Amino acid sequence: MSVKAPLDGIALVQPIVRGTDFTTIQAGDQLYPGQQFMKIVDPNSMIVNAFVNQADVELLRVGARAHVRFDAYPDLELPAHIYSVGALGRTGRARASFLSEIPVTLRLDKMDPRVIPDLSVSVDVIVEAEAGPAVAPREVLFLDAAPGNPYVFVQGPYGWARREVSVGLMNNTEAVIRSGLRPGEVLAAERPPERIKNP
Repeated sequence: MSVKAPLDGIALVQPIVRGTDFTTIQAGDQLYPGQQFMKIVDPNSMIVNAFVNQADVELLRVGARAHVRFDAYPDLELPAHIYSVGALGRTGRARASFLSEIPVTLRLDKMDPRVIPDLSVSVDVIVEAEAGPAVAPREVLFLDAAPGNPYVFVQGPYGWARREVSVGLMNNTEAVIRSGLRPGEVLAAERPPERIKNP
């Protein structure tokens, strides 16, 4: 039997289970309907197959921009966009059984000759973006129990001074500071123990 591929590309033989071993297909092996034993990859149009925690997938949209980094090439970063988001989840291997992973496909917008199939990558998807004059770590922001604006402690000639700031978008580690800071100022990552003298 001969099988003809519908497109030009690189043939990647997929591992199959023979007994207790993972191996490649050989003459005499039996294939079952739907069993994958080979992929044809177009090197000029590469995709990334990824899985996202079900709690985060609602933030993703088809067409959203992303950055792909390659474990084998730490200096290589390529732009991509979300091509499709799956509808059905699967139980994750590294997560609890009650959490599902949703398959997400991304298409690379730019190619590099070092990129070959089956490389391991990490992906950062841009769900929101904002240009601000400063980006600061989340730990420098403080907020009292009473309603009010967040504030920071700025190092001055007489110690630490409290100053309110306007905050924009933030994630788990960083926040955009829209106003209230000047370039080169030093901020406290912990609440200073000494008495604060406000200017």
